[in-house]
Amino acid sequence: MARKRKRRPTPPELDRRGFRLIPIAGFIVVCLGLAWFLESRATTTLIFVRHTDTVVVLPESNNPPLSELGFERAELLADVLQDIDVAAGVDAIYASDDQRTQQTAARLADRLALEVRLADPYDVEPFMAQVLSEHKGEIVLIVTHSDIIAPLVEELHGSKNLPPIQSDEYGNIYIVTIPWFGKVKTLRLRYDTLFPPREGTFSGSRLNPR
Repeated sequence: MARKRKRRPTPPELDRRGFRLIPIAGFIVVCLGLAWFLESRATTTLIFVRHTDTVVVLPESNNPPLSELGFERAELLADVLQDIDVAAGVDAIYASDDQRTQQTAARLADRLALEVRLADPYDVEPFMAQVLSEHKGEIVLIVTHSDIIAPLVEELHGSKNLPPIQSDEYGNIYIVTIPWFGKVKTLRLRYDTLFPPREGTFSGSRLNPR
């Protein structure tokens, strides 16, 4: 007579549920990993502006404050940039050691409760490397000087054809978007189109600083 095979014990129902949950847990882990991957490679946006109008100074003075018109234009700049990102806004603000750049940046920084971080814009390569490393996927405003905006943009592989900024030209915004994959884009906009200097107001000369 053939020997009857012994039946193996059936695993508890709880164990069967645990096995069924393994693919679901794996799917969640993959989704979280993908979200982290995309977030870590999000588009970084840098906004460059020249400081606004300064008081008339002698050639030997290289650190003038903003003029009354300059403070008004800085207020307009803050109006434009305060809600530039509908989700969060500007994440960080940089300026040089000069009071004209810091005073320009202060209007927006006060509204967003951000600290204006100081950096040397003429130390182009290390400065841009620092910003990209510390602010990946963020929006960063850099208030600087007319003669260094083009080199900073070029360092980011942005446009190499920015026209020279004239001594009385204060209203440009340069926006450089750096995706984790694809071509860097450079936009130039004017934020003061409806903000002409008041009649009789000095708006620039060869004595004005860069």
